[in-house]
Order: sequence, then C-alpha cells, then structure tokens
Amino acid sequence: MYAFFNNIAERGVDRENVQRNNVVNTKPFIRLPAPELEAKLAEFDRQIAVLEKEIKRLTDALKPQQTAWEQERLNHPPAWNGLQSLSVRSESGRPQFTVSGEGAILTEGEIAETDTYVVSGQVALNTIRGVQLEVFTIPGTTNRLGLSQEGTFVLNTLDLEIRHGQGTRQVTFQKVNASSERPGFKANLLLRPRENGIGGWSGLSKTGEVATAVFETAAPVNIPDGATLIFKLNQNNPGKTQIGHFRLSLTDDSHPLPLSAPLKKIFGTPLQKRNAKDAKTALDYFLSYQPDYRKASDEMARLQRERKETDDLIPRTMVMEELPEPRKAFILIRGAYDQPGEEVFPAVPAILPQLPPGAPVNRLGLAHWLVSPENPLTARVTMNRYWAAYFGRGLVKTVEDFGIQGDPPSHPELLDWLATEFIRSGWDIKAMQKLIAMSATYRQASHVSPDLLERDPANILLARGPRLRLPAEMIRDQALAASGLLAGKIGGPSVKPYQPAGLWEELAAGAEGTGFATYKQGTGEDLYRRSLYTFWKRTVSPPTMSTFDAPSREFCTVSRSRTSTPLQALALLNDVTYVEASRKLAERMLTEGGVSMEQRIRYGFQLVTAREPKRAELRVLKAGLVERMAGFRKNPESAAELISVGESSVRKDLPVADLAAYTTVASVILNLDEAITKQ
Repeated sequence: MYAFFNNIAERGVDRENVQRNNVVNTKPFIRLPAPELEAKLAEFDRQIAVLEKEIKRLTDALKPQQTAWEQERLNHPPAWNGLQSLSVRSESGRPQFTVSGEGAILTEGEIAETDTYVVSGQVALNTIRGVQLEVFTIPGTTNRLGLSQEGTFVLNTLDLEIRHGQGTRQVTFQKVNASSERPGFKANLLLRPRENGIGGWSGLSKTGEVATAVFETAAPVNIPDGATLIFKLNQNNPGKTQIGHFRLSLTDDSHPLPLSAPLKKIFGTPLQKRNAKDAKTALDYFLSYQPDYRKASDEMARLQRERKETDDLIPRTMVMEELPEPRKAFILIRGAYDQPGEEVFPAVPAILPQLPPGAPVNRLGLAHWLVSPENPLTARVTMNRYWAAYFGRGLVKTVEDFGIQGDPPSHPELLDWLATEFIRSGWDIKAMQKLIAMSATYRQASHVSPDLLERDPANILLARGPRLRLPAEMIRDQALAASGLLAGKIGGPSVKPYQPAGLWEELAAGAEGTGFATYKQGTGEDLYRRSLYTFWKRTVSPPTMSTFDAPSREFCTVSRSRTSTPLQALALLNDVTYVEASRKLAERMLTEGGVSMEQRIRYGFQLVTAREPKRAELRVLKAGLVERMAGFRKNPESAAELISVGESSVRKDLPVADLAAYTTVASVILNLDEAITKQ
C-alpha cells in the first residue's frame, strides 16, 4: 500500500513544484517520503539530538556567569573611537562634505538621485568589534535628518573594507541595533537593496534626537598598524534621500550593541525576582554572546534549516478523516438533493459476508472487511487483473466489471484457487507473480495451428502461451534496457524525459503562474528512468505513450485497448528516445558483439529478441548494414547528425560512419514486431 501511494505521489509531483503542492494541500494529509529522504531526516534528527545535549551542557556551565556579565553590560557601556585622518567623497562626485573637529560629516551642495558616500580613515585600535553610525539633524533645522524634501534618509547597506599594503579585506556584520524603539525609524538594516531598489534603514526624527545604528562584526577584526578603513554608505533609493549629517566611530568592546530599554529593566531585576518570560529573555541574550554557545547555536540553526528544507521536499497527499458525528444520509426522491426520502445507514451488500461483530461501521471497518479472508471478492478481482496482465485476457473477461452484467469466469475453479492462494500467502503480490510466471500454462509456446486458431482465437482455453503487444511503458523501458541506457534507480521524484518542444505551451492555456505551463526537460539520469517515474500532465499526455495506447488518466481505465497503427512504427523509428537507444545499442554491438558483422548483428538481435536471428533475417540485416555503411562513408555529415541525437555521450573511439550504420540496423531490430510483442 505504501508503494502504491508513493508511486501516485511521484507521478503527480515534480521536484520543482513539491513545495507548491504541499502548500495547497489541506488537512488531513499524509506524508509520502522516499527512502533516501527518510534516511536524511533520521541523520538530521541524530545530529540535532547530539547537539541538544551539548547546548544543555554549555547552558548549565555558563549560567553562573550570567549575573556578573549583565552588570558589566549595565555599568560599563562601550567606549567609541572616532576616525583619524578622515576623508570623505561621493561616487557621484556631486555633493561637497565638511568635517567638524568631532568627526561629524556635513553634506552640502547638489546631491544625486542615488549615491554612495565613501569615508576613509584610521582608528587607534588593534581590534574592532562594532561600528556606530550616528545621524544628526541638519544644522539650522529641528528634525531633518536627510536631504529629501520630507527630511528623511534611506541607507541600504553599510560596507567596510580594510586596506593594508596591497591587500584588501571585507568585513561582514552579524547583528544590527538601530534607534527603532522611537517612532519614525525602521530597523531593517543590512538588507541588500530589493528588486525595486528600496530597503535598509530609514527614518524621520520627530524630536530632533540623534538616530543611531550599531553594527556588530561577525568576529573580532584585527587592525594592522597603519591600515586604512574604508566605509561605503550605499543609498540607492531614487528620490534624493541621502543622509545629511553623520558620524562614524568604532569600538573593541565585546558587546558593542546598546541595551534596549526592556533589557536594561530586566538586568536591573535580581534573577530570583524575574518572571519566566524575562528570565528566558535575559538568559538567551547572555548566551548569544558566549562564543562556544553561539557556535553550537548556529550549527543547530543550520541543521534545523536543512532538515526543514529536506522535509519540505516530501510530497503530501490529502486523505479522508471521519467526522466526530457522521452526517445523515437519505435516498433522494428522483435524485433531487432537496427531497430526502428514507434514511439509509452504512453497511456492506447483504449477498456478501457481513462485517464482524464489534467492527467499526466506517471506512476503517470497510478496509478490514475488504481484505478479510472470509471475503473472496478482493482476492478474486486482484488475481483476475494479474492474470490479464500476463495473458492479455482475464479469467473473467470483463476485468473492470465483476457484477451481474460482467462475463462469468472461463475457469472458475482456477480463479477460486488463485484467490485462496493469494489470501493464504498473506497477500504476497510478488509470490503470486512468480506463481503465474512459473506455471506450465504461461510457459507454453505462443505458436498456434490454424485448427486451434479457428476453435479458440482468443485463447480462452489456454492451450497456448499468450501473445500480445507490450504496454507503452514496457516498450520504452525495453528499448532503454537493451541499449544500456535504463537507469536502475528506484524511487524518487517524477522526471521529465524527452518531449516535442512547445507541446505544453500549445495546450496549457490558463496554466501560467502555476509552474506547469512550460515543460522543462530533465537531464542526465532523469532522461532514462523507468517510465513509471515519468511526470504525467493529464491534459497533455506524453505523446509517444499515447501513441501506444497509454490512457490519458483523465478517468480510471482498468483495461487498455491495443491497436496497431503506422504511427507507432514512425515513433519507434524517429522519436528521440528510440533513435538514441538505437545508437547506444549500436555501440554495444560494436564493442561487445565481436569482430565480424554477423557476430555483431547476432549480438544486437539477441539483446532485443532473446533468440538467434534466422539465416534469412541475418541476410537482410547484413545487406542493409553494408548499404548504409557505404552511404554514410560518402556522407559523413549525415552520419554525424544521426549519432548526435540524444543527450548521452557518443563514443569517440568508434568510426562515425560505422556507428551510424549500426544505429540504423539497431533501429530496425527495435522496430520488429517481435521486439514489442510478448510471446
């Protein structure tokens, strides 16, 4: 049952759209993981469990230091050092800058729509842990911080480079604290500019206060003697929203970020008097500044993020759930929903065995009843379908109908015995397949005499072995297997093999924005997976599959039709999959089949048909090979074009004309009636 649901999910869910499908599924649903994803999740869980123990150990070891650390933060704020030998310019070259004795920079003159201020200088520190940017009101105003008409500013990013000699080092920031507690400021600092060019730190001072942002480095940054620090204030927001009056300073304090008002209040409260929420807030903040704990915490965040990404790849499928109080059901008078008649209750048909005493009268009870040894229906229907898959005709001809309008079984005792064996084996599907395939009935030759054909054209008497054309999926898989292209991987997401260009676009009207309007062909192994894993869009079936009578899946089809049309031969001769398979089969004939033409043709013929070619067949194939070889040697461009079909690599050690000629012979073999027919 797991495999059934897993295959349903894999056929219907593309790797790129798994998360989209998971979002639209409503509860209740079940997860349908592939084994490799389950293994990854189990490994993530193991690593997370180990890390949880380590984090607990670190927490217990660090807790005694919390009070002293909090008091240090409260009583000793960081000391800030200004830049020395300060210079400033803009990349636009428009505004002018004036530097005061306190290191404040005033922007004057014409400004550009977007700009980057470049501030250079040195600092009397060997290490820096934080950078402070203060934005003051523009002199002569009461609340204007920026040069826009409204007096606002927008800073997208702050970048820092350290130059020493010929080397340049980029500094990255880990945390940001901005003056966002006051109304009028946004603290979404360090966001790279969004697609529309807007994002960062912005605000309007309503009281004339200084707007301050502190950037904490990801790790202590060493400053060599004589190094130059280069700050870039990127302001890429159309509308002339540049900063008007600002100052940069640095600190080597291990905690450069200023404490917020709530944290100051919590730190001022003794540990034993804090409520649970405040205690957790303070502890988390303290631990975030302990290097060992931070390292373990970052690793935990990474593991949990990757685990979620893996879990999101697992398809979900909606299932049913019983209501707490079942709805009442009625016979509808003349089918009208607003004319209920007699009330009806859940039960099984009276002609069949009833639910056992105490069984729940719901879907679970029905499921148990369906596979109960006392119920012959499920086993009989299932074995009849398996029989039809092997013989082309069920013991009950109407495979889709076991009711009173269906045909009676041709061999009722055989059907009963198969059903009881299926139940006795514990519903072992693999054992029943082996039982049918190993039976004397199935292993009979498919040859039929004129007399027997006249008496029993449909082989109802089972006097010979079955002879029927393979299903569409098996025809493709056999060609890939004989050529050596078939991928042996089991399970995983659906794949998208070759398909004519533009087919989805032509027929996928209204699918724009859903991810299903354009067919994105797979690559590598995905092109050669078993047909079971082919992605299937019901409104646009894979065309070659449809050519060989694969149903569209728009509605349930129990029994497929089998036709024989010229279009099928054209597909086997011209479809990319079969041309490429022919070329790879030709490579096997040339490299594994021997040294003579006859040996190589025999080898390829055996790979496809599982028998030796007859003398007449060998003569025809050899004559065709000689003719094609001569033609391709005269026209090497045509040979190169033929062997270039498909994404798989071409053997460079084989003569182009020879490979092309053997490809045509391999194509003929794959196109034989015997190659696509089970007999």
